[in-house]
Amino acid sequence: MEITSVQSNDPGDETQRNFRYQNAYGVILLTQAVKGAKPYTAIWCEHHEDLLAECNDGTLDAYQIKTQRPEEDLWSLKDEPLWKSIKRFVSLYKSFQDRIRNYFFVSNVDFPKPSQFRDSVKPGKYANNPTALIYNIHSISNLADLDLAFIGSYKQLAANCDCSEEELFTVLRLTHLVLGPSRQDFDAVIAHEHLGKLEVCSKLFTRALNVVRDELVMKIYQASSLYVDDPDRHTTPVFSQRHVHPE
Repeated sequence: MEITSVQSNDPGDETQRNFRYQNAYGVILLTQAVKGAKPYTAIWCEHHEDLLAECNDGTLDAYQIKTQRPEEDLWSLKDEPLWKSIKRFVSLYKSFQDRIRNYFFVSNVDFPKPSQFRDSVKPGKYANNPTALIYNIHSISNLADLDLAFIGSYKQLAANCDCSEEELFTVLRLTHLVLGPSRQDFDAVIAHEHLGKLEVCSKLFTRALNVVRDELVMKIYQASSLYVDDPDRHTTPVFSQRHVHPE
């Protein structure tokens, strides 16, 4: 076998791409803040959440970023990455209460339409349609008014999230599903559709936009990691209560 042959089934490459996708989505939020579309003054990376955006009034928007193969079909409430993300949102709610103004679940894979599977011969398909459930919850003010079609799946979701049905209702009323860029072209989309449309970047050519994008993705990566370049880390005693640690 030639060393130059490409392995199409290397999981390491896919894992790296998924992490880059999450960091790159942080750049999208930065561009939204710069152009005033989002009232964000800070983006906290891998701090309580994948991305936690702080607003100018001190409230927070929480983001869970999840990627998977598009051929794995539309999202369902039975999908572990989705319900575990909602479980994370519930945990955040318990910690921050009303300081969280929105919860966003972002993915490269699409979501079913609100009415999709309603007439399916398999009623469970509609009952586990996350868009339909959230759409219904956004339209009511009391849990007692929940569509009967979702009662079973809602109780199961509350059990999965280790929370009361009332806590889950509060969280889902603030939860939104977002379709992000595809995994195949997100680098180009961010460079040319997001950064390229900022006034400060409007005169940059392709190569320069790519460089800016990569530098910003690296900033998000470093903010998400344990990376510390403060030289004091080599002179500060470990486990000391008398010193401020560079970390």
